[in-house]
Order: sequence, then C-alpha cells, then structure tokens
Amino acid sequence: QYVPVELNYTCVFPLSASDVWAAGDYETVLHTTDGGTLVGGLNNQGILPAGFSLSQNFPNPFNPVTKIKYQIRNNSLVSIKIFDILGKEITVLINEKKDPGTHEVNWDASGYPSGIYFYRLESGEFTETKKMVLVK
Repeated sequence: QYVPVELNYTCVFPLSASDVWAAGDYETVLHTTDGGTLVGGLNNQGILPAGFSLSQNFPNPFNPVTKIKYQIRNNSLVSIKIFDILGKEITVLINEKKDPGTHEVNWDASGYPSGIYFYRLESGEFTETKKMVLVK
C-alpha cells in the first residue's frame, strides 16, 4: 500500500476489501474506494488539513530570505501581509484564492533594515499573526 505522505495511523476502518477509511497524524483523514492508494480526495497532496494554520517562518532569525508555511482547509481568498514593529503594513506577499492544502511563500527582505517584523495570514474568518526577526 502506497501512501503519498508519511504519517502514523491512529485508526483504520475497513468497510470492505476496497472501501477503507484511515485517520492519522495532523488530524488527517484518508480514504480509498478501490483498495489502492489512500487519498484525501480534495487535493493533490492526498491530505486535507483539519483547519487553518500558520507556521513559524524558517529560518528565524533570517538574512535576507525566509519561508512562511501555512495550511488552509477550503478553497478561499488568502492574504499574507508583512508589518513592521510599529504595525505599518510594508508588503503583501499573497492576496489570491488558494486551493485547500499546505502552501509556502518566501519573503526576500533585502530592502529592509534589521529588526522585528510580523506576518499575518487572513483567510475567511481565520486570522493569525506571528513574529520574525531579520538580522543583517
């Protein structure tokens, strides 16, 4: 059995030889109707996130590029904005409709001074903000 992601199963429910449901890490639910690959059925990664989340940027501190990873539960408008320490919006990284799944975006802060910055994900009613540090 090939599974497109690496995770531990917490429950497996075989309804028949071909119809199997499985639950695993990260609140993942996978399904097969042909006894083959377990898939989430709603995105190419085979996983449908249980909700929305914003990960800590990596690396942090960074110089001058960092990666921001996020998950969205459904097809929705996604906005990721960067703010300075005073709360002033300095750039918009993403402002577009995205499919469900895990996504990432890079921020190149070459044109900005060292300091503390904040990044905020907004999608539907979900909003989360995290802090990052640029060190030159």
